[in-house]
Amino acid sequence: MSNIIVELFIEQMNLDYDDSRSDIIRIRNYKAINVLFVEERYVELQNKIMDVKNDGVRFICEIVGINVVIKIFLFYGTNIDYHVQNTISKIDRYCEEFCRTLEKSDNLSDISSSDLLDKIIEEDGYLFRIDSLGVVKELSELLSSKKISYIPIRRLKSRFERGASSEWEEILIFIGQTMVSGLTWDIIKRLVLKRFGKKYVQSIYFERKKYNRLKKEIANMVVENYKDLVLINFCKKRSNIIFEFKVYGIVEKTITITCDPEYHIKKLKLDENK
Repeated sequence: MSNIIVELFIEQMNLDYDDSRSDIIRIRNYKAINVLFVEERYVELQNKIMDVKNDGVRFICEIVGINVVIKIFLFYGTNIDYHVQNTISKIDRYCEEFCRTLEKSDNLSDISSSDLLDKIIEEDGYLFRIDSLGVVKELSELLSSKKISYIPIRRLKSRFERGASSEWEEILIFIGQTMVSGLTWDIIKRLVLKRFGKKYVQSIYFERKKYNRLKKEIANMVVENYKDLVLINFCKKRSNIIFEFKVYGIVEKTITITCDPEYHIKKLKLDENK
């Protein structure tokens, strides 16, 4: 079961300026609630768009729990003529058709999306963030070969078509202490680093009690329900840990926290995407 949002944007590049300034205009967004998200269908949507646009498109797909957010950016100059408008209209129809024709799921749940996300981390364990194309398949094969279970928290995949083609993939996972079949933290960490390389891996030992206290403190500071705070990223910088949370809703909020190793807040930054 998934809840899907497809957002379509135009990014207009002003080539009269040396710094290539751009304006981002939201065209439309579509929603499909309680459906089956099949990645092959998403790939078909990308191919249909590229058939009419040919170049100058960025696709971003973010999966957090049961929520799937697809953002499509169409790159144009400042001159939007009839032919450009016609192309945009076609792509708009493709996005609408994609959401409308997704198969409904029979797997209904009384548990809200925020409750599901809040229950992902219910014990102490290990957080990994890995950047590598094909990481989802490789990581699954690697950990299953060692009988290590894990919970995906967030997956992000990007495709950029402008002149040359480039793709990028990132995953954030949690491995609970009860999921590791007797292996130590050092062994698991070495296993992941050996496969993907130190440059592409961030990892920390994660204490649930301190994390829950941190979420509640953040929620009080930004006036949100702590269950709606979704961890989407983290990194270590010297003696600090930086956590990034999102609140999904009519107004999407991104909250970046700098804290010490005991999860005491040093700095909070709030960004709102209306």
